[in-house]
Amino acid sequence: MTEYDESYYKTGNYEDYLDRQQEFKELASELHGLLSSLDHMDGPILDFGCAVGMLLDAFRDLGVEGEGVEISEWARQQAQDKRHTVHEELPDSHYYPVTFALDVLEHLDEDQLEEFLYNLNTKVLVFRVPTVEDGEDDYYLEAARNDPTHKIRWSYEEWNYEIENHCYFVVPLMLPNIYCADGAYCGLAFKL
Repeated sequence: MTEYDESYYKTGNYEDYLDRQQEFKELASELHGLLSSLDHMDGPILDFGCAVGMLLDAFRDLGVEGEGVEISEWARQQAQDKRHTVHEELPDSHYYPVTFALDVLEHLDEDQLEEFLYNLNTKVLVFRVPTVEDGEDDYYLEAARNDPTHKIRWSYEEWNYEIENHCYFVVPLMLPNIYCADGAYCGLAFKL
């Protein structure tokens, strides 16, 4: 298997990934409601690590246009076939009022994460990452441990420190479809 080819999304840790459209619709609706209530639901949005574009589909259905970034050639083509604009790399100096990075930052190495946070031009970063318990060296959740493409294994505190160190104020998310729990850190990071 080439990293992030079609089999990555259809087997192993992501055996049901392509069947999660309804989950993404519910997630987008929930986040749209929250961000709208905070007066932060401007477009275009950016979905960093958009895979086949399911979150972009769901936001488009809500009337919010967006773009994606995806390194997988196979997934990027699937999203582009649905008429989404998807880049292979983060576009230089383009401003996105809201950026989503759900289940993707752990796939970067530390230098790539540093570059992403430094170069990202956004007002709000919505993120979800798997975490390790303090003093441990592997993820709390088995699903996260089973993905060999995960590189960063940090605790909640380490993720929080790194994001806040790039001039964000982080508020943990506790919504029905996206929430902090043992092994998962979800948050809204507001650029200061």
